[in-house]
Amino acid sequence: MLAGPRPLRTLVVAMSGVGLMYVTWTLIGPFGLEVGHRYGLSTGEWALLGTVPVVVGALVRIPAGVIADRFGAHLVLPAVSVLAALSVLTLQIVHSVAALVAVACAIGLAGAASPAGAGAIIRAFPPGRRGLAMALFGAVVCLVSAAGIGSRTLPTAALDARLRVLAVALLGYAVLATWLLRSDAGRPAPPPGPRLRPLALVRAPATRHLAVWYGVSGGGVTALDLTLPSYLGNAYGLRLADATVATAVAVALSGAAAVFGGWLSRRHDPIAVLRGCYVAVAPLLVLLAFHPPLAAVAAPALAGVAVGIGISWGTACALIGRAAPPQHAGAAYGAVSAVGTAIAMLPALLVIGLYGLDRSYTIALMLLAGGAVASGGSLHARRRRWLTAAVTFQVPTPGPPGPPDATLTVVSLSARRLRSQLCDVISALAALGTRHELVIVFEPDPAAGPEQLITGLRMRLPSHTILALSAGTPPHPHEVAAVAELLEVGSLPVVLVGAGDAIPAALMLAEQIHADQVLHLAPDRIDGLVHSVVREARHPAGPTPPPLRSPE
Repeated sequence: MLAGPRPLRTLVVAMSGVGLMYVTWTLIGPFGLEVGHRYGLSTGEWALLGTVPVVVGALVRIPAGVIADRFGAHLVLPAVSVLAALSVLTLQIVHSVAALVAVACAIGLAGAASPAGAGAIIRAFPPGRRGLAMALFGAVVCLVSAAGIGSRTLPTAALDARLRVLAVALLGYAVLATWLLRSDAGRPAPPPGPRLRPLALVRAPATRHLAVWYGVSGGGVTALDLTLPSYLGNAYGLRLADATVATAVAVALSGAAAVFGGWLSRRHDPIAVLRGCYVAVAPLLVLLAFHPPLAAVAAPALAGVAVGIGISWGTACALIGRAAPPQHAGAAYGAVSAVGTAIAMLPALLVIGLYGLDRSYTIALMLLAGGAVASGGSLHARRRRWLTAAVTFQVPTPGPPGPPDATLTVVSLSARRLRSQLCDVISALAALGTRHELVIVFEPDPAAGPEQLITGLRMRLPSHTILALSAGTPPHPHEVAAVAELLEVGSLPVVLVGAGDAIPAALMLAEQIHADQVLHLAPDRIDGLVHSVVREARHPAGPTPPPLRSPE
């Protein structure tokens, strides 16, 4: 079980809303060709018009995320749902292309549901469960897309009835979401300090790297959606209905694999998972470029591509969930998805464009295979730097450490045990650092060193001076004096110790500097990152550390 009733309720409500909005979002464009037939538009004209909601949806995601972070998803999701319902009803009565463009713009606003829903999910779950929850969130997009693809085989005569049913569902959802998401209204207010600047968030290294992974992985799903029916029809002579059903199955398979990707990235290095997916998909794309026999070779290869894309998509969504700061989760997801959506359209446009030039998929699939290999190679070469950047959103945080009489806390942790939870570690330590005088006793990984942790803390706590120093076990008096001097001037010391010495060194150091309490951060397979109190606080009246374990 992911969590208690309240987080699960938030997850279900947010996923349902995003699913409904996604169906609405795709009424205009390549996914909704049957609507285009009503207006006598060619496939090219309808596809061009279909870029309108995509562009509008990408543009509104960042402001929608900021608004949802400020006022809560319980207001943003119902408002977007009502607007989407009115747009769907209007779609039945417009009679001109100009009016259709206006409706397309209004429908594009349904894209605002994604950052609002993602922010609510990230705030509802404890750190260790956010990744899997966001992977489920991403899987819903694939499953809803698969259902939309399958609906293309339904008779167009039922279109009006389906639009009315969708509008009623959107209005009903608006009422339910207002009531069921009311817990998002009671979250803590954003911390004081400078206001979040959307443009700065877009330029942040975390946004760039996560957007690339979001776009490349999501681009694979989009390419399946838009190009697989024509590939199966042109290369193997399948009827449109059969090719459409096969595409729906492939996209649904990607959705199921996305959940596995979220689970896998929780237990292994997420960069290694992404790299493995990209490298595994590349030879399958090369194989498909030469049109092998469908039943014996092409079908299993397509299934492998769908699974690889789905795992990478779930991993990318899980990374966003684990890295985004909860108080700015909507804005962070909005920035990543806005940039990532633009990237995600490139693979499909490449395949469609090259097929239009030489009536063959060989060159396009070979280029996609090369891109997959290049992506995997880049992740391998820049693994440490990219992971550090991807888990450290540089967003406004509270100011300098608390007053001199704040609780002095020593935290011990081992990189070997927490290797796959770097973003959770940085988030927890940053939260402690804003409320406590903090000393971190860190046992670094010999291969990676302490740079990732220190760089991440400096980006999360820009008002703090974070300095690293080495110490033995027991700490030498001059090492203890150095830590005390750093605390006296308001710095945050990171004490580097040898293998297996984190807890003993933390206890000895705490005794020497008269710390109030000693905490140890450790992984938990259910709750993710949890803390245990190694030594009780001597001054119970002081502030207590924020709980890292789910209260449910």
